[in-house]
Amino acid sequence: FIYALIGDIFIDTGMPTDFWKEFFYFRFEGVTGRKISLKDESNTTVSDANVLANIILDFIFEHHIPFKEGYEILPANQEYYFYKCITKRVCCICGKTGADIDHFDKALGRRKRKEVDHAEYTFAALCRIHHTEKHKIGVINFKNKYQIKGIKLNQKTIKKLNIGG
Repeated sequence: FIYALIGDIFIDTGMPTDFWKEFFYFRFEGVTGRKISLKDESNTTVSDANVLANIILDFIFEHHIPFKEGYEILPANQEYYFYKCITKRVCCICGKTGADIDHFDKALGRRKRKEVDHAEYTFAALCRIHHTEKHKIGVINFKNKYQIKGIKLNQKTIKKLNIGG
């Protein structure tokens, strides 16, 4: 997963993957105070690799690097990935910008947006095409097709994103 992300950054920037690997290793060291290596004989933990992946995801979202559709996101990085998609309004399936923030697992229906406790809902960032598809085929079929899930947001994030008006 980490090397796939670095590969996408290379495709977008033209800078060699070795440059980006060292760049992110250096960022990891700046964040954690520890060195990291992904070589088989290293003593890097899974937790360290997850932190490195999140650092790379931050960079991708900050610099609008297009990512490939169909990544198999590691379970430890899924929540963070979906959160970044929501906060940056990037479709979590295809990477299009300007995505809708969808009440994912259950729709609001006829309830008034301003009167609902949005913290009780899960959310996902979906482009107009994927949002429409979700409503056409239903949430269960949509989840099975794309292997995505909605995530809960706290009140502070809901307010910051102006969900519910």
